[in-house]
Amino acid sequence: MPALDAATSCHGFCNLHHKPIRKQLKEEAMGMSYMKIDSMGSRARQTSRQTTSSSQGSGGNTNNPAGSLVTAANVETFPGVNTLGVSITHIDYAPGGLNPLHTHPRATKIIFVLEGTLEVGFITTDNKLFVKTITKGDVFVFPRGLVHFQQNRGYGPTAVVAVFNSQLQGMQVIAMALFAPTPPVSTDILAKALRIDSGEVDAIKAKFAPKSKGYRKSEGKLDRSEMQLIQGIERRKSHTPI
Repeated sequence: MPALDAATSCHGFCNLHHKPIRKQLKEEAMGMSYMKIDSMGSRARQTSRQTTSSSQGSGGNTNNPAGSLVTAANVETFPGVNTLGVSITHIDYAPGGLNPLHTHPRATKIIFVLEGTLEVGFITTDNKLFVKTITKGDVFVFPRGLVHFQQNRGYGPTAVVAVFNSQLQGMQVIAMALFAPTPPVSTDILAKALRIDSGEVDAIKAKFAPKSKGYRKSEGKLDRSEMQLIQGIERRKSHTPI
């Protein structure tokens, strides 16, 4: 019986990230063909081209409001990781550059500092902040689903490699979720929740509105998969009889 229990537990753990991807994306896309994540082809048919990515070798342009840029190699851009439960990103930060407060609902993230200095932190579900300054050669882990951030505290550029235990980790930026979703959250709801007045809410929304479309990768930006999901949902809605 202990062996059976262990096998059952392992089966559940090993399939942890696949089930949410299939279920969540299928429900959110209302049947659109995004199931390609799990049906891109058998491992036997994959070629060396599919299992190789050259996207992680060079720095990115951090000239954007966040001052950071993520270059992702996940199942969207790197077919070789399909069904393997792993992906990788290269993140660049200008001095003062920030990866804004965000979460990854489907993956734990671990980062390795290639150069520079970062202040990193995450907030637990009981609202405790764990924060640390890390430098070249250091490693830091962000537990799955927790709000976290990174900021370059040095005087020069910083770069890290981030690895996820999911082929498509998902990402939700807190500020974008609150102030720039489609359709928008009612101003009175945000005002009451944040204990500020409606004018302040509208002022914050105005700051995010220009970036709500094409708000493209720093890690705090909509990635291609999320844009496809949104577009697919809107297409389905537009063809639904009233």
